[in-house]
This record gives sequence, C-alpha cells and structure tokens, in this order.
Amino acid sequence: MKGFTLIELMVTLIIVAILAVIAVPSFVEYTTYSKISADTNSIVSDLMVARSEAVKRGMPVTICPSTDGTTCTTGAGAWSQGRIVFVDRAVRGTVDGTGATADSNFILRTATAPNGNTLSLSSANDYLSFNSDGSGYPQGSLTITLCRTGYFGRTITLTPAGRITTVKTPSACS
Repeated sequence: MKGFTLIELMVTLIIVAILAVIAVPSFVEYTTYSKISADTNSIVSDLMVARSEAVKRGMPVTICPSTDGTTCTTGAGAWSQGRIVFVDRAVRGTVDGTGATADSNFILRTATAPNGNTLSLSSANDYLSFNSDGSGYPQGSLTITLCRTGYFGRTITLTPAGRITTVKTPSACS
C-alpha cells in the first residue's frame, strides 16, 4: 500500500505555509500598485480626452471634482471623490446653462473615487480646463498627485501648453 506518512504531510504543509507567508505581502503590494497605476491611467486618459475635445470642438472642456457625476463639487478632498469631464459653454468651471445648450448635456466622461487613493492638485482651483488651442487653464504648470499612505504614488504634470507627463513620487506617501 502506497501513501504519505504524517511526517511527509506535515513537512509539505510547513513548506506551503512558508511560501504563503512570503507571497501574500508581495501580492498585496502588487495589487495596491496596480490600483495606483489604474487610477493614474484613468486621470491621464481624462486629461487627454478633455484636451482633444477642446481642440476638436473649438471651446473649453473642463474637468472638475464631482460626487454625483452631474455637478462640480468644491472643498478640501473633493478631487478624491470622483470627477467629470464636460464641454464648458458658459461660466468656466460650472455645469450651467439651460435647454439644449446646457453643459449637463455635454458631459463627456465621469469617474468614481480613486480606489482608496487620495488625489490632490498643486493649485487651489476647483477645476481645470483646456482651451480651444489645447493649452491648459489655469495658466502655468499644474501638478496632480495620486497617493496612498506608505506607497510610492504618481505625479502627473500638466504644462501650460497642455503636455502631460507622469512620474513616480520620489518618496513614499505619508
């Protein structure tokens, strides 16, 4: 009769347990960095769509924080709640207007809160826009930082000309 002895089974279980102890923290770190990368790619995608739509339509396209996907939200931490991209036909940074030309009819994209990550802008603005020539508003470089405590985040830089670059933060987020 062939089979395993109790000692062989225990040794196998100990080896499996040791491998699990080594692998689980790496897997958790991998999934966290995957979420950071996914959120970064989503933000960059929204920026690229906003810029290209502003040039294509010949009018400003705005990105603002939003909790409901239809209006802009202001205040501390607003950018970490979600965002919308819309054609901004009237008052810059506000979903306004009535009837067929209302900004709410021209919401191009919505995004939900970023996977437990925090999102912050280097500017105090509650929105950012692209002009019809592809340049960014507010004027000057803008930095968007995506972070999760204890992990390296991502910094997205938007130049005045509308160029978008992404780099890893130089140190872990706190």
